[in-house]
Amino acid sequence: MPTLHKVSVVFFGVLTSRWSGLCVFLCFIFRTNYPSMSVSLVLLGSIAVGYIIWYVATKWRVWRVASKAPMISGYVPIVGHAHKFLGNGVHVFNVLKDVSKETNERGGVATMWFGPYLVYVVTDPETVHKIANECLKKHFLYSFGEAFLGQGLFTARSVPIWKRNRKLLVPAFNQHILDGFLEIFNEQSRVLVSKLAVKVGTEKFDHFPALSKNALEIICRTALGVPKLGENLVTKAYSEAASKMFSIPRQRFVKFWYHNDFLYKRSSLKRQEDQVAKIVHDMSNEVMQTTKLTHKEKDTNTDNYGSGRRFKVFLDLMLELRDKGELTDQQIREELDTIIAAGYDTSSTTLMYTLLLLGSHPEVQDKVYRELTEVFGNSDRDVTKADMPKLVYTEAVLKESLRVIPIAQVLIRYAQKDVKLKNVTIPKDSTILLSVAGMHSHECWGPDVEVFRPERWISGGALIPTPAAFSAFSVGRRNCIGKTYATMSIKTSLAHLLRHYRVTADMDSFVLKHDFIIKPESGWQIALQRRN
Repeated sequence: MPTLHKVSVVFFGVLTSRWSGLCVFLCFIFRTNYPSMSVSLVLLGSIAVGYIIWYVATKWRVWRVASKAPMISGYVPIVGHAHKFLGNGVHVFNVLKDVSKETNERGGVATMWFGPYLVYVVTDPETVHKIANECLKKHFLYSFGEAFLGQGLFTARSVPIWKRNRKLLVPAFNQHILDGFLEIFNEQSRVLVSKLAVKVGTEKFDHFPALSKNALEIICRTALGVPKLGENLVTKAYSEAASKMFSIPRQRFVKFWYHNDFLYKRSSLKRQEDQVAKIVHDMSNEVMQTTKLTHKEKDTNTDNYGSGRRFKVFLDLMLELRDKGELTDQQIREELDTIIAAGYDTSSTTLMYTLLLLGSHPEVQDKVYRELTEVFGNSDRDVTKADMPKLVYTEAVLKESLRVIPIAQVLIRYAQKDVKLKNVTIPKDSTILLSVAGMHSHECWGPDVEVFRPERWISGGALIPTPAAFSAFSVGRRNCIGKTYATMSIKTSLAHLLRHYRVTADMDSFVLKHDFIIKPESGWQIALQRRN
């Protein structure tokens, strides 16, 4: 590690310490007003020097270990690499992309500094898999989303809370229940086809509003058991609030002075967060109250999807757990906010990206249509449980879309213990940035890693060397609980949409931004033509 960096980190640490800052301030006061008080000056000076020695001693091991890993370019004394992230969401997306690329070029593990704080960047799939399973504690930056999602599965930084809730909620995503959702998946897909019919033959249009509203309907009718949402729930205000829910944490991250709660609570961004959180919570509260009334009328031992706790849909299961004293109303609402806001937004965004990529690669779209014709013939029938495993190429397209444009660009964890890697040991309590984008562009995918090629997922194509190389649904033990649910829902929507419409799009004008999850900034419009 450069000597200049050690000096700058010590300087930064001293300036930001309330203890040493007070020492320096008192030394100045005494030196100015009481020059004869040399004993006090010596005492205060000794305290300051003692602190510096202590600070260096506690950081020495971190510096020594960090020196064994390459450092990302662009380092500036005192601030480290923090200056690189000052900018809008598009800028942050590009910086993270460049950092991931450089880390891959440097062997899969590199370091960055944010002032005195060291961050390990990891892109090597095998290494990421090891870290993700050993380090389950999420970084404090996830607390920026707690105003919206509380301690739900996505934002929970407490490992015991996450483990307990994950274990309690896994039965709600039993395959038997998911198969029972197919009827609703088909019904809502037909609704989506009907709504998009007015856009056939027109110029390119923004298809995301229709996709997001449809995804919200699916989430509420399936996982939450709400028979049908009213227009007063699925509003434009809610869709905009759900989008800002991801944008606000990113803005707070970039404006590092807002990491301080005292300053943040007095900012305009906090007032905006309060407004957005109210809209998000009003939605989940109304859904919860509606389901509570329905829940009271049901036989607590049976429902439409089976019998016993194992076959309860998501919200029914949570309400049952509340009745047993295992979950509180607050915990239920936090998980409800997570599955509604995070679940519907990510699934609709994934479908949007998939249609955009298919519209930009007509030869791939033709292959999907041929597969759909082989499975369904010329009929417009529903997708069945038996059809799902036959849609091999359709699923390959979905996976390849998520590889090329993952929903989450990075995952951030704390090292709960020393993590021994091939060439370096990451010290306990270090911050680790697991780059999903870096893993998805790793050399293990082959020389055509930048190419959208669904065939790589088909048997006989380029085999994936390790499961960790694909981390679109996170990686390790804290992976997405709704992975199978989302895959079935999106495959059903694609089957209906592509049997009716040919999609046209242009990736050349497509721009992405980092808003906690990856979002489009421009160029995501598509055009539709009806198939014969």
